[in-house]
Amino acid sequence: MGKRKNGWTMKTEKNQQLKDSTGLKNIVVLDNVVKKYEDQLVLKNISFNIFNGQILGYVGPNGSGKTTTIKILLGLLKPDSGEINILKKDPYLDDIETYDVKKQIGFVLESDLLNLNLTGFKNILYWAELYDNSNSENTHERVNEVIDIVNLAKWKDTLVKNYSHGMKKRLLFARAIVHNPQILILDEPTNGVDLESRLIMRNLIKKFASEDKIIFFSSHDLNEVQKICTKIIILNKGEKMFDGTLEELKIKHPNKSLEDIYLKLT
Repeated sequence: MGKRKNGWTMKTEKNQQLKDSTGLKNIVVLDNVVKKYEDQLVLKNISFNIFNGQILGYVGPNGSGKTTTIKILLGLLKPDSGEINILKKDPYLDDIETYDVKKQIGFVLESDLLNLNLTGFKNILYWAELYDNSNSENTHERVNEVIDIVNLAKWKDTLVKNYSHGMKKRLLFARAIVHNPQILILDEPTNGVDLESRLIMRNLIKKFASEDKIIFFSSHDLNEVQKICTKIIILNKGEKMFDGTLEELKIKHPNKSLEDIYLKLT
């Protein structure tokens, strides 16, 4: 998405401010994060950085701590110890500056929270107005734009209860990007979707990364991770088993497929 005079698209100058002399900036930082549920240790000293322009694949079996990490990134859970910074703010804090940071996050969760009795357009419009209700004409224009981007324009006036699973996933993606966030947090966005939906979301994710945004891509789909992600973290029982590029992973485990490496580490 290019520059827009109505303010929805982030200005180039703002993106430049996020960079250091190398052209990269730590936008998301977790430092020795620990989270327990009662006596169960769910995250064990998890640390990682995500830089602008990166697509991080966050993988691991059920119960490895992926969902807990997402809740912490969104400010829904507070770590028991350790630090988290998103654009230099702790997302769990409740103040105006933290709210401004949260407006730079878009997300797709497995629990979709779509209103099945509203049209696709009205679902996205509702969320768009949560972020910016200052100009109704521009807001409607932006909603139409993102619905077109995910190839749902023909069904924008159809009730969501009549959408297929893939169409709902695409609508969720439109909702996640309607405010043009700097950070996308995606939880199984391509799970169970048709090929068209998968390709649309894959291309949009890569496009977002090319615009210096970052994507946190949590998935069980190792094939999709290989096609999309520039970096991978493998979790097992709350511990980080690997953190690096796919090339680094294959050098460390030569002559092994990603599936074989994953099974060995988890």
